[in-house]
Amino acid sequence: MLCAFLIWLVSAPPAVILEHIARQGAVVERVTLFPDGMVVWHSRGGTAGERLVRQQLFPEEMAVYLDALTASKIAALKEGDYGGGMEGPVMARWTLRVTPPGVPTRTYTGSGLQAVPLEVGTVLAIADDLRTALRDDKRQVDPFDAREPRVGDILVEPNGDRWTVCGTDPDHGSLHFQGIDQPLTRYVKREDLKKVFKGYADLPGNP
Repeated sequence: MLCAFLIWLVSAPPAVILEHIARQGAVVERVTLFPDGMVVWHSRGGTAGERLVRQQLFPEEMAVYLDALTASKIAALKEGDYGGGMEGPVMARWTLRVTPPGVPTRTYTGSGLQAVPLEVGTVLAIADDLRTALRDDKRQVDPFDAREPRVGDILVEPNGDRWTVCGTDPDHGSLHFQGIDQPLTRYVKREDLKKVFKGYADLPGNP
């Protein structure tokens, strides 16, 4: 019960600066930029299977993307749909969520063949640039090097067992885990995370 309470207390969904979701047939791709500079690319479906890459941007990289987002003037554009609901195996359908500085989150939708306002096109280009960067193998890093596990995160072992981070023990440099697939608790030292877990099991906001 204590573990569940801690998760509820601190695991509020993180704010998102930019999120682009593209669906084409069975394939779904999502690229998300978080306020702390974390970028996540998640692709599932199709013959390539599932891929998940996390990358922490350097402060100067984050500044470039924020400047580009501001320069796009997306904050002045009302929400809208630019695809007429068209979707199919050869027609990509996309959703774009943007939170410009000082403005509530805006949502835009459309399809690959439809013209969009310049403001939306600029932000779509930013999302595509982030996606391309994470697809590059040189940018792929160990997820625990990219970001420290936080309370509420779910980590997965090579055998598929999932564990929820319930808390930390700073005195011993370890994390407290509660099992999801088996009713157990455990402590794992920070330096042993890579030996025990293969990565993060899921992403906030996945459909």
